Amino acid sequence: MAAVTKTESSRASARPLRQSREGRHAFHSKGNQLVEELERLAFRDGYHLAMGFGGGSCRDDLCGGEPCQVMQSGECRHPYQSRPSMEAIGIDVMPLVYRAGWAAYAMQKEITTAMTVGIVFVA
Repeated sequence: MAAVTKTESSRASARPLRQSREGRHAFHSKGNQLVEELERLAFRDGYHLAMGFGGGSCRDDLCGGEPCQVMQSGECRHPYQSRPSMEAIGIDVMPLVYRAGWAAYAMQKEITTAMTVGIVFVA
C-alpha cells in the first residue's frame, strides 16, 4: 500500500514563481513534513517497514541549500528527518502524478502553479 501526498501552491497573478533558495525551502518543507508524519503514524500503527520518500532534494528543505554534509563527512545534519527523494530510487514521478489524477504541466515558460510530491510505502 502506498500513500501519495502532494502540496500545491497557486499564484493569482501570472508572474513566474521565483526559484530562490528560501522559496524552495518553504515549499518543500510542508510536503516533506507530511511524508515524515505519515511514515511515523504508519510505524506507530504497526507497519514497521513503512518508508517515506520526499519530492526533490532534502538539502533544500533541511539544510537551506548548503552542501550535503553526507557527501563531505559521511554524517547527515538531520538523520531523523531526511528522506531520500523518489527520483533517487528510480521512481518516474510525472507518470505517478498523472496516474493519481493530478494535473501537472512540466516545462512551461511561466510557472503559475507548483507542486511537490512525496510517497509513503506501507507494508
